[in-house]
Amino acid sequence: LSLIGLPAAPLWGVVAALANFVLYLGPAVVAAALLVAGTVVFDGAESFLPAAVFVGLNAMEGQFVTPTLL
Repeated sequence: LSLIGLPAAPLWGVVAALANFVLYLGPAVVAAALLVAGTVVFDGAESFLPAAVFVGLNAMEGQFVTPTLL
């Protein structure tokens, strides 16, 4: 998230990691919060970028990283 210019990216990472323990609801809440943060920080279609990056990376982690390690 810091690569796309979202302020406090490490904080968002910690929040996402902690929320990931709550199945289904945790990632949805983080995605909604990132959508709000993206709307505040960015203009236009870029406001969807933080939520899209989170959802994409979270899906890849759930499909590839976790099954490989477990």
